Amino acid sequence: IHPEEALSMIIKLVDFTTDRWRIIRHWDAVPSTKLYFPEERIYEGDSKVFYWHSDCPWCPDAVVSAVMAVEKWLYDLLDKDKEISNWITYIFHNSRSVALLGVLSAVGKKKPELFGSDLKFLFQQPFFGRWDHAQLLQGFSNMISWTSEPQYLVKMVREWHTLDHRKQSI
Repeated sequence: IHPEEALSMIIKLVDFTTDRWRIIRHWDAVPSTKLYFPEERIYEGDSKVFYWHSDCPWCPDAVVSAVMAVEKWLYDLLDKDKEISNWITYIFHNSRSVALLGVLSAVGKKKPELFGSDLKFLFQQPFFGRWDHAQLLQGFSNMISWTSEPQYLVKMVREWHTLDHRKQSI
């Protein structure tokens, strides 16, 4: 297993999709965000892109699956008390889409102490917190698309969307 290769491929897919999203949305001035960790990086996307990991209907299923896989993988590493700092840094340095920053915000909610260290760069832009709070109030999850699926899958998806940390705001 080569997680760096898998993560690299997912980052390319997400960045490509973010570029297409920009074209479809006719963004003349691309919504972008500057963050420092420690050097400057610019990320593209809006609040909809930030929440691609939440099974949203406006994102291609392949991308939703890919970013959810990264999220689940990072959760699994945390559950095994494995260090994820190097993966956070890798994502920060190699991605240019706010979609993966959304994944990292969800990971931070699972392990809040990361917001005081590896994920503190997310607090450089106050709108991440506003986006997160709005998403929480909206209570969005795309469960309706799962209604015709087998019950065991619906149960699995419901458990994923209702994880305790998903009910908290950054």
